[in-house]
This record gives sequence, C-alpha cells and structure tokens, in this order.
Amino acid sequence: MVLLGDNKPCKIKRFGSIRFKFHDGAERILTKVRYVPELKRNLISLGEFDRRGYVFRGEKGILNVVKDSMIVMREIMKNDLYFVDVEVVIGYATTTIGRVFIKN
Repeated sequence: MVLLGDNKPCKIKRFGSIRFKFHDGAERILTKVRYVPELKRNLISLGEFDRRGYVFRGEKGILNVVKDSMIVMREIMKNDLYFVDVEVVIGYATTTIGRVFIKN
C-alpha cells in the first residue's frame, strides 16, 4: 500500500522499471517503480532516491539529482512541485509523453 497526503491508502498493483528519455536525448532507467492505478499523476519519491544513495542540490527553483558526481535528473519548480518533461520509452518505441512530478 501507498499512503497519499490525506492518509488514503492505495494498493500497489505491481513493481517494474521505466526508461525515461529526456529532452537532451539522455536516457535513464528507474527500477523498482510502483504501479498504483489510483494515482492521478506520476510521482517520483525523493526519499526513494535518498535511500539509493542519490544527492539533491536545489536553488532558484531548479533541483538536480546527482549520483557519483553526475547529474542524472534536473527538475524545474512550478507551484511548489518539481516537474520533469520526459518521454517514457519501452524497447525502441516511445509510448507516452508526459510529466513526472517530484514529491519530497
């Protein structure tokens, strides 16, 4: 189960991996991603990145997620949330263009 901000529990349907393609052509894979059908938006937990050894650097509305001195994600703050514009890639085909919201 995943608890939302209002403490509403939502069931995790399954775990998997997602490959993102960023605007600069770089691709990154997130593993152990939770699929929760009830969520209306895609969220990436900074707490999960922290547990995996990533470091965060933020200022002036830009958040960088860093691993081993390399910036792996860069997000821009809008309405107190960080947004990442990415394409979700499966195999060689792009299936969805969307926004991922970074939640702390």
